[in-house]
Amino acid sequence: SSTSFSINRNKKFHFIQPLNFQNLIEFDNHLNEVILQIIK
Repeated sequence: SSTSFSINRNKKFHFIQPLNFQNLIEFDNHLNEVILQIIK
């Protein structure tokens, strides 16, 4: 599904980037959005 593709793409992007708070916040926000979509 497009949702799982999006998560996988973001994980790859996230780990390639230097770990910093901005990346963690963006990644966390994305996961929250996905979870909200699943709950709906």
